[in-house]
Amino acid sequence: MLEGKAEGKVAIIPITGIISESPRRELIGKEPSLVQEVVAQLRLAEKDPEVKAVLLKVASPGGTVTASDLLYHEIMAFKERKKAKIIVMMMGTAASGGYYVSLPADVLYAHPTTITGSIGVIFMRPTVTTLMDKVGVTVEINKTGKNKDMGSPYRTASPEEKEIFA
Repeated sequence: MLEGKAEGKVAIIPITGIISESPRRELIGKEPSLVQEVVAQLRLAEKDPEVKAVLLKVASPGGTVTASDLLYHEIMAFKERKKAKIIVMMMGTAASGGYYVSLPADVLYAHPTTITGSIGVIFMRPTVTTLMDKVGVTVEINKTGKNKDMGSPYRTASPEEKEIFA
C-alpha cells in the first residue's frame, strides 16, 4: 500500500504471472502461490478500515482454471464483505484467467497495448471418417457409458454432443 494523508486508502495488489494454486519455485526455496499471495493481500486490505478500494494490477496470461476460479471467487467475496470498490488495470497481457480474475471490477482500465480476452476453451476435433472409408479402415468402439467416446475422431458427433460442446 502507498502511504498518504487522504481520507481513505487504495490497496494496490499485483496479479502478475501464471495464476496457480501451487507454490512458486524460486532459485532458493519456494514462494507462496499467486493465489495465496493475492488472498493474503486481500485479507490485509479487508482488516484495514481505511481501505476504500482495491486496485488490481493484472499482468497475467492466465493459468489453471481452478486457480483462476478460486481467485475470482475470493475477489468477489472480498468485494461483498468489505463493500469496497474493485478497480482493475490491465497491463501487458490479461488473457484467459487474467481476464477472468478481472471480471469482479467495478471499473476496468486496459493499457492501449494490453492483449486481453479469451476466457474459455476451444475444442477442435478432426473427423477422419471419410478418410477411413477411402482406405477401408473401420473402428470398433467398446464403451461403458453413453458419452465415453464423445469427441472421438472416428465418428461424427451426434446433435446432443454438438449441443454439449456448444
